[in-house]
Amino acid sequence: MTPARRRRGVSLVSLMVALALAMICLVTALQAYRTMVVGSRSATTSARSTGSASALAVQLGRVLPAAGWGLGADKSPPGGTMNEDLVLLADATLSSSGRLSGSVQTLAAGTRSGNALAWSSLLDGTLKCSALVSSQTLGLRLLGPKACANAAAAIDSSWDETVVLAPAGAFPLLAFEVASSDCWPYGGPLRRSAASVHVAGVRGTLPGICLPNIHS
Repeated sequence: MTPARRRRGVSLVSLMVALALAMICLVTALQAYRTMVVGSRSATTSARSTGSASALAVQLGRVLPAAGWGLGADKSPPGGTMNEDLVLLADATLSSSGRLSGSVQTLAAGTRSGNALAWSSLLDGTLKCSALVSSQTLGLRLLGPKACANAAAAIDSSWDETVVLAPAGAFPLLAFEVASSDCWPYGGPLRRSAASVHVAGVRGTLPGICLPNIHS
């Protein structure tokens, strides 16, 4: 008798081993893909947040130094004063009718913090006031300018012109930290005692903005 032919094919054991190896390779590939996607998303979010913070810093650096501009021509140095031409509010709210209200913080020695800031300046020969207010529901808004007696008198009144600088959810509730320091815009060499504003809540705290025309 001739010996029986050896059967050819794949055994069940070898098939299960191959399947297990394939599953291991698939899981490893999926984990690597997930890590890559999460890392890319995190980098994109961080870049977007940094870009938004930089854009906001430029906008604030453009509008805030106008505080006290053209005021106190008979003073030495000229300019406006804290608590009259620069007013800080805590727990500030902006109603649906555009009315700004809040708790006035007395600006003196040390640092005071709030979520709204109003200032007055002499623009085009007319005394006008503007304000910034941060709200979790409204974002960061620029109010005015509008005719006024001074910033203190403009508080608890209605504002018709409103510009959204940062939409709701772009940043947490921002805080304006006001202090008196020796400063000059953009870190220039000419320094004098003036008000300075730091904005906290935008990836930490933005660089200070000097208000050379506001004095204590």
